[in-house]
Amino acid sequence: MTPTRRIAAIVAAFAALGAAPAAATAAAPAASGSSTFELRGPIAAALGHTSVTAKLAVTDGALGTTTDLAHRRTLVLGRARLTSVRVQVAAGTTVSALVGGKRVTLFTLRDRPSVNADTGLVRLTSGALRLTSAGAKALAARLGVKKLAVGPAGTLTVRAELPDAEPPVLARPKTAVAVKTAAITWHVRESFVRYINTGEGLRASNGATAGPATTTAESNTPLVYDFGFAFVQGWFDPASGRAWLSFRGTVTFSYLGHGIDLDAKNPEIELTGSASRAIFRFDGRHDTQPGNRRGVLAQLQPDKAVTTIVAGTRTYAQIPATIPKEAASSVFAGYYLPGAAFGSFAVSLTTA
Repeated sequence: MTPTRRIAAIVAAFAALGAAPAAATAAAPAASGSSTFELRGPIAAALGHTSVTAKLAVTDGALGTTTDLAHRRTLVLGRARLTSVRVQVAAGTTVSALVGGKRVTLFTLRDRPSVNADTGLVRLTSGALRLTSAGAKALAARLGVKKLAVGPAGTLTVRAELPDAEPPVLARPKTAVAVKTAAITWHVRESFVRYINTGEGLRASNGATAGPATTTAESNTPLVYDFGFAFVQGWFDPASGRAWLSFRGTVTFSYLGHGIDLDAKNPEIELTGSASRAIFRFDGRHDTQPGNRRGVLAQLQPDKAVTTIVAGTRTYAQIPATIPKEAASSVFAGYYLPGAAFGSFAVSLTTA
């Protein structure tokens, strides 16, 4: 089971929290899409054609410092059988495969696919392939020629989606300044708190702190709805008003009778106008093991919070939190409709 599917299993129980769930959602798909090779030049000529097109399904991949796409089918070029084809994007783009049991970098590209780390989308249109010297040597004998010319060899088009991708850390602008101190209070969705407390409840650890137990209009039972976290680091950009803050601490949600034992930990707060969001690292035990991964908890709406600035301290009171527009790729995996309320955050920061 992939991390996204495990997270989907976790939040299936959220339907009992009173929010309107989205329509029945299938398990999150594995990596999907394809890479299309249109080979021209020396390879196509060795096969007796002006061009040769081959399309390989993307079956797995990873996003990060290196983006890596794996493919299912064997790329057959005459007597050359290229297995385990991989497209990798780091400082540059390379295409490698197993040739005779040895991994060989066959092609390089100056073009880099566009990579959306939020949605896991990887796209490249007609990137120019260049046959490497290692690729020419490995393929020549198998194609029945003495030598293949190194250089232009066709194009590569990629359309792929890696739904388990983690969101990237927000890039720091050159004009940003360091944040000296910061604090957040996460007010958890109240119906969720009441639901979890019919089981083992919520607990704070590893730098997180629980607020006082309070009653609400819906319940006379005092429960803890607010949790704080220890500040780690952050920055604020006076030129744009953008900010990124990271914190340490864990809030555990336990309802073992319903298979829930989930950790939401080490939050990151991105304040970027309409694209603001809260990112947590999710982990857990039993059915709620999401694989220790970062994921978007909620979209934030700082424009709807009361903001004050006093002596270098900027405070945002009760920033509404909602299910992201891209709910199908969030940790909620489509169990809530986009825009559904999910608690709030109070945030303050002081620049150095």
